[in-house]
Amino acid sequence: MIPKAHYRTRIMMSFQVKIHELELKLQEEEHQRKLVQDKANQLQSGLEINRILLQSASPPRWTSTDPQERNEILKVWWT
Repeated sequence: MIPKAHYRTRIMMSFQVKIHELELKLQEEEHQRKLVQDKANQLQSGLEINRILLQSASPPRWTSTDPQERNEILKVWWT
């Protein structure tokens, strides 16, 4: 028969191994989360740059429905 103290020691060791495995898994998940966040930040920066470039390359928007006023705005922008 296995003594109770030995049985408890084996259970404790098993728990410690499991805790260690979970800690390693948590570290890996945190690392992956950081990689995903970094990639999201890169994409957001790229989107912002593209938005700025698109705005600078696009004709200005106008609020007037007057065709002559629109033509004047476009003449200024294209020159």
